[in-house]
Amino acid sequence: MRTIKKILYIQLMAMLMIACNNATADEETGYGQVSLAVSTSADLSVTTRAATDAELADYNIAVYQNGKEVMAPVKYSILTNGTFTMKAGTGYTVTAESCTTAEAEAVNDNWGQFRIAGESNPFTVVEGEVVPVAFTCTIQNARVNFAYDQSFTNLFTDFSVTVNKPSNLDRSLVFDSESTFNSKSAFFNLDSGSKMNFTINAKYNGKDRVVTGSVDMSPATWYRITVSSSGEGQISFSVNIDDSIDDSNHDVSINPYG
Repeated sequence: MRTIKKILYIQLMAMLMIACNNATADEETGYGQVSLAVSTSADLSVTTRAATDAELADYNIAVYQNGKEVMAPVKYSILTNGTFTMKAGTGYTVTAESCTTAEAEAVNDNWGQFRIAGESNPFTVVEGEVVPVAFTCTIQNARVNFAYDQSFTNLFTDFSVTVNKPSNLDRSLVFDSESTFNSKSAFFNLDSGSKMNFTINAKYNGKDRVVTGSVDMSPATWYRITVSSSGEGQISFSVNIDDSIDDSNHDVSINPYG
């Protein structure tokens, strides 16, 4: 009887040792290194330069594997020489962004700022090896400015332009009568729609006048909209896109005596 118990005990211990060895093998995954190089490409119609090294150092870097976040966002400056260690595996991607989409519209009293971001192609981390990963970040949002031509300011008073997106009516921005192309700009994310609506409010002969319009926006584009007048009782606006004038001016007739 004792012999049988001893044999059973030995078999049980052997099974436990095998199970432990298998568990250890599952837990022990090889590691490799990722050497990251992030750059930016600035559209000269929107901004005049690419990001500096100091600005890139403040970018948020995150790592995903098969769409699942495996490294929460950290500042690029934290990565030693842009290098970090990951478990060996496939389906990795790296993202970089100058700010979040929420920050891109919330900072500067809701007027926003440029958002520059990018994502790498999928890559594989190999145990004991260094994989180079390089990609370029681009401007993701649109920039908008309004200015008033003298032909308009000579005829109209108390004027302003209110802008918003149909997808976010709670964020309405007002370009006052002092606005120019060199004053503060409005920035719009395009992830929830590309249309921007605007309303021109003015007084003509002491009476309120309202004109509406809209623009379909694209990323990395600066929309400079000029409000003008082609004559008595007429409000016009022209849209300058990437240094080229839109084909048509938009004239709205107003009864000067109405």
